[in-house]
Amino acid sequence: MAKNNNPSRPTSGKTQSQKTRPQRTTARPLVILAVGVAAALAIAMYLSSRGEEPTTTLGAPVLADVSGAGHVQGAENPAITLVEYGDYECPHCAEYHLILSDVMRRLPNELALEFHHYPLPVGPNSITASLAAEAAGEQGRYWEMHDALFETQRQWSGRTDAREIFTSMAGQLGLDTARFRQDLESDEIGSRIIADKLRGNALQITGTPTFFINGQRLNYLPASADEFEELLRSIMGQ
Repeated sequence: MAKNNNPSRPTSGKTQSQKTRPQRTTARPLVILAVGVAAALAIAMYLSSRGEEPTTTLGAPVLADVSGAGHVQGAENPAITLVEYGDYECPHCAEYHLILSDVMRRLPNELALEFHHYPLPVGPNSITASLAAEAAGEQGRYWEMHDALFETQRQWSGRTDAREIFTSMAGQLGLDTARFRQDLESDEIGSRIIADKLRGNALQITGTPTFFINGQRLNYLPASADEFEELLRSIMGQ
C-alpha cells in the first residue's frame, strides 16, 4: 500500500527535439547502492543509455507494477496517478519538481503524484538526501522535506556537510533532530531506498526523472507545466 503523509492539493505539435528535456543519466553500467547504514547492497548491471528517443508520447505498458510502496500526494480519488522515479540531487528532477507543483495546483481533484527514490551514483549526496526524506517521514513530514530538498538543492549538492545541512533543515521543519539523526542511520529506512532502487532497475530506468502514467513510461519530458497539463488532460479525455 502506498504511503500518504500529509497529502497536499497543491502536448502539442512540436518536434521531439523541441519538447524533450534532458534526464540525469547514469555514468557507469554497474550501480552500487551504498546507503550509509550497516551494509551496502550491490545492484545488478543495467543499461547505461536509452538510445534514440521514441517518437510517441507513451511507451508500451511495462510488465512490472510501477505503483505502490511509494509516497503519494494529491487527489484522494485521482483520475491519473503520475509515478515518478527521481533523485534529489538531480538538477532536472529539481526543475520538474517546480513544473509538477504547478500542474498539481491546476489539477487538484484529478492528479496524484507517487514518488519513488532512484539515487544515481553521480551525486555524492543523493542517497543521504533520500534517507533524509524518509527520516522526516518518520515524523510525518515527508513531503515537507521532499519539497525542501529540491528547493534548496544548490545549497547542499556536492557538499561534504550535507548531513548537517539536512539536520538543520529538519529542525527548521520542527522535527526532533536527535530522532532525525538516529533515523538517518536506520537499517529499516535504508532498506526502503534499496527496495525503490531495485524496483527501478526492474523497470530498466536509466535516468531521472522517469515518469509512468497508467503503467506506461513517458517517452519524453514535457517542457513546461502547460505541456504537462495538456498531456494529462488529453489522457483523461478532457
